[in-house]
Amino acid sequence: MRLSEFLRLAIPSVGLASLFVMIIAGGYAIYYRIQKHKGNEIHCSFQKLFLTGLLIGYLIVVILATLASRSSFLYESKTSFELFSSYRLALINFNMREWRNILLNIAMGIPLGILLPCVFEKMKHWWLTYATGLLFTITIEVTQLITHRGIFEIDDIFNNAIGCMIGFGLYILGYALYQKLRKNKSKSLLFSLCNFLFV
Repeated sequence: MRLSEFLRLAIPSVGLASLFVMIIAGGYAIYYRIQKHKGNEIHCSFQKLFLTGLLIGYLIVVILATLASRSSFLYESKTSFELFSSYRLALINFNMREWRNILLNIAMGIPLGILLPCVFEKMKHWWLTYATGLLFTITIEVTQLITHRGIFEIDDIFNNAIGCMIGFGLYILGYALYQKLRKNKSKSLLFSLCNFLFV
């Protein structure tokens, strides 16, 4: 997907995703108050709710930008099963737009690799995060193929999966930094950010 096309589709989706997240948050607030009124104790931190909201918002934006906002007539029967074809095209043409598209597809997977282990304890196992990221991008690409709302590209699957791996790597680095700062009893802004993500 081209950067200009992604931004054109993603920017309106952010508002809609925010609306969905606010509705979910409102529903949870009502549920929380009902349970509290009944005397039931619910253990859920603000950090967990915020990060879950970010994950849901991210998923909505990606789904809307890659599927819901496109016409099925523009992409009829367009597929590319050749791995690294976009890289070869970028090298042959030496076109910055082609490289930008590759980087965009990698960047699209990074938030997923960061947010999954932040929200779900089991996703702190690297293979679960990688498998989930791969499954998510395959689902998007197959849906594009079936609905003709995009181009099915093996390179997109590869690049999104690489992005998810990078995101998980950033999560691990952030967690290691948090442990080091906590050991040194740091009160820096960076420590506060790490504390928000990993506590």
